[in-house]
Amino acid sequence: MYPCYLMRGWLLPVVCALLRCLPVNGQDYSWWNDRHNWDGHTSWNQYLTISSSYFGPNALPVPEIHDGNIRPSFETEVSAFQYSGQGDQTRNLFTRVYVPLFNARIAFESWVVPIEFYEMDTLTRDLRASRDRDGKGSAGGDIYISSQVLLLSETGSRPSLLFECALRTASGTNLSAARFTDGPGYYFDVSSGKTWKFSGSWITGIRPCLTGGLYVYQTFDTDHLQNDALLYGAGLDLMAGTWKLQQSLMGYSGYLHIGDKPLVYRASLTFSMTRFDFKLGYQYGIRSYPYHAFQLGVVFRHSFLSKKPS
Repeated sequence: MYPCYLMRGWLLPVVCALLRCLPVNGQDYSWWNDRHNWDGHTSWNQYLTISSSYFGPNALPVPEIHDGNIRPSFETEVSAFQYSGQGDQTRNLFTRVYVPLFNARIAFESWVVPIEFYEMDTLTRDLRASRDRDGKGSAGGDIYISSQVLLLSETGSRPSLLFECALRTASGTNLSAARFTDGPGYYFDVSSGKTWKFSGSWITGIRPCLTGGLYVYQTFDTDHLQNDALLYGAGLDLMAGTWKLQQSLMGYSGYLHIGDKPLVYRASLTFSMTRFDFKLGYQYGIRSYPYHAFQLGVVFRHSFLSKKPS
């Protein structure tokens, strides 16, 4: 008698609740099939357009520009981003670790968007062939790992030269909602910069920089399994005491002509203290990147290198 009472008392309601959850977990995609005229056998991921124009803002972002130098301090960064786009509102965290080695001649860097929260309207959802019916949810991002080598140190008349090679792992989630691509990628670039310092002015220095390289990422197109893109950019830093204003134009140009030529303008204002940098940033998508974004972040710096590169 007691086991039967136990079954009726709590086990049966639990089983019923789990059964009610099944239609949510095992989604009915008939609406998607009808909307995209599914042929009944082609994999749904073949309907996705793997480019910066048809995915979330963190899926295929334009890399950050480098100024041709290696910073001498160990850094950890935590930032919050708010992206607004054509039918897509995204909020996310961003974390980064930067480790210089060998008298600031080599550096390793890793960064990730650990979580993003998004909301798409139905027009954007269908344009991207997303299978997320309500257009709302969350996703975890790809992990990036970068190595940087200082090829030439800056001198009085010579700019510095930096080589970078970066790898993107296929760790991002929620491909079905067109948030991350679930595919690897990599890029390498060479950047150069030169600092000019001033005295007797509120602007204490400027540093222009240039960068160029190659950006490659995997697609699901059976005819083009990867997209090869030319990576390019230019930037200008203005220093005024403990303040720094950084501006850049950065982009890459793929060859598939599917909205794969993003170009963005970035600006950030940084206030430096002894061990902390406070950063306020803005990003505007000029082409093939339908977003503008605001950033608020803090960078913790710890100088453990006793020598500067010579």
